[in-house]
Amino acid sequence: MLNLFSKENRTGKAKRNILYMLLIKGTGILINLAFVSLLIDILDIQNYGIWITITTILGWISFFDIGLGHGLRNKLAESIAKKNDTLSRQYVSTTYITLAFGVVGLITIQLICMPFINWANVLNAPQEMNDELSLLVSWVVFLVSIQFLFKLITSIMLAFQMPAFSSLIVTAGQLLAFLVIYFSTKVDLEFSMLQLGLIVSSAPLVIMFVASILVFKGKYKMYSPSLGHFRRDLIKPVLLLGMRFFSIQITAMLLFQSDTIIIAHVAGPESVTEFSIAFKYIGVINMIFTIISIPFWSATTDAYYRKDFEWIRKTINTLSKYWLLMVLGGILMTIAAPFFYNLWLGDSLKVNPELMILIFIYYLFYLRWVMYGSIINGIGKIKLQFYVTLIEVIVHIPTALVFGAFWGVNGVIVSMILVGVINSIWPPIQLKKILNNSARGVWNK
Repeated sequence: MLNLFSKENRTGKAKRNILYMLLIKGTGILINLAFVSLLIDILDIQNYGIWITITTILGWISFFDIGLGHGLRNKLAESIAKKNDTLSRQYVSTTYITLAFGVVGLITIQLICMPFINWANVLNAPQEMNDELSLLVSWVVFLVSIQFLFKLITSIMLAFQMPAFSSLIVTAGQLLAFLVIYFSTKVDLEFSMLQLGLIVSSAPLVIMFVASILVFKGKYKMYSPSLGHFRRDLIKPVLLLGMRFFSIQITAMLLFQSDTIIIAHVAGPESVTEFSIAFKYIGVINMIFTIISIPFWSATTDAYYRKDFEWIRKTINTLSKYWLLMVLGGILMTIAAPFFYNLWLGDSLKVNPELMILIFIYYLFYLRWVMYGSIINGIGKIKLQFYVTLIEVIVHIPTALVFGAFWGVNGVIVSMILVGVINSIWPPIQLKKILNNSARGVWNK
């Protein structure tokens, strides 16, 4: 059995992974920023806004693994903490086989539904683009569906407290897509949106496939999936936990990723571009803070099952200090935005100061949720999270539409901020109850 989860090893692995992930995710951030400039050069402001809206919809589809990745992550971390290698492999095998059937079902639904959707209307794009957009979305949805199965390797690495390796897989996929497009433009190849979509969707799939072979043929061969280790009775615990995460993912998707669609309809594709770029720019602090918090998810699962509540409390205090650093960094980035926009995008787009400040305020509250959410998700007490998020969806979408009708993109962000305020209030209350063993009812589910 690999010695992964001693108390000292838990903290040490978290620190090392934070350092590695800062390097890996830092590279990913640079690739993302370079990708924006590259795609705006290839497309134009309007078509880039359409592209961003499509990627948002694809982000929705990426949730449709019905939470099995998160369910496997927690159950696998739990079985490893119990030093049960056989059960660990059975969890891996059962999840892969179950998800494979789900992927076939999703592709079948896609083939049935796609011909009946007018994507030009959905994306508020010119009607003459409908045929190209329909073909683009069909191919990309197919490739993203296949990714579900191979993406499980990232959940497995997270369960083994190896988020740096998991992040390396994701970043390598981004880098491959960027390099293919970048060097193609250097030899004067022209791209349609369809070709871009195929490259961006295929590259991560190639990397995940290679990573899966390397992992299951190497050090972690004992955990490789096989038909012989499939256990029908394990579907239920993984699926039940996965469905809890899935229900939260769906409501969170409607909550956080509906904004691009709303902005496209209340302010147009050009405003989507303005919003998206400002969101990516200030979102650097979110990326950094997420890098810091991710290693503590599976570590918290282990600590909770070992009843090491003091370690969890110390982790919350540590993350609070990092949150303050992110706030300071966000203030500096907001002030320096005109300089970095000019360096990054040249004359393509100018800073909207009001938009930038509102997005920073949103992230100020959102990062509080990221801090507590990584701990709550590791513990697995997520029923309250679902209820709160569902209520927020019901309130946010109509509020964003109304505010957007009056104040455009700024109104949508104001609605997002109200949600962020709510999500900074309830999580610390739940965690305090759990760690003091006073959580009852929905607070403890």
